Amino acid sequence: MKRLLGPMGLILCVTAARGADVSELVKQLQSEDTEVRRAAAKALEEGGAESKAAVPALIRALKDRDTFVRRFAAQALGAIGPEAHKAVPALTITLNDSRKEVQEAAARALGKLGSSGIETLIALARDDSKDTEMRRQAIDSLGSLGNTAHSAVPALTALLKAPAGKGKKKAAPDDLRVAAATALGSLATGSDKDTIKVLEMLTEKQAKVSRELRQAANQALRKIRRNK
Repeated sequence: MKRLLGPMGLILCVTAARGADVSELVKQLQSEDTEVRRAAAKALEEGGAESKAAVPALIRALKDRDTFVRRFAAQALGAIGPEAHKAVPALTITLNDSRKEVQEAAARALGKLGSSGIETLIALARDDSKDTEMRRQAIDSLGSLGNTAHSAVPALTALLKAPAGKGKKKAAPDDLRVAAATALGSLATGSDKDTIKVLEMLTEKQAKVSRELRQAANQALRKIRRNK
């Protein structure tokens, strides 16, 4: 087992956090030394699913006063995967962290917890009060879940639609629409007629869309048709 000599002479497991190693790392997450807490959270991330016993401690670490500890704790929960599903409420709160990098780590983590984080990610993708990059990360996370996140199809399809008429909300930013089209290629099926219709409209020559969005729509349609 590969190990790293951490701050203050502590030996931290970085390739597999097991048994006593996890217990020791959990203790180190409570250290007064910031560097020790950072190293412990990072080591638990490296342990992946084998760090599952640390989930309660990592949830608490999402409130740490140090930005890096919070970020590494979110990343560790994502690395643990579906067995960290109890962290969904805490990660949802962390989407409002004061630091953008922590918010993004939480959004990525939610996308790795299986079906548990889907509703939170859908809500984030739809929330136009949120930072565009955060919403894009949520969309990417949904796309990475494949058929498991099929319930996100209506929300992502709505992002592709350009509002019509005066007084309507503006269309979603182009990079979000590209991300939504890309994700729909992994989520939608041949039975999602409205989605297919919207994607087809984006590929028409008269459609006033960017080349990137047109390409993403074309690629999504090809994938959906293969998945019939």
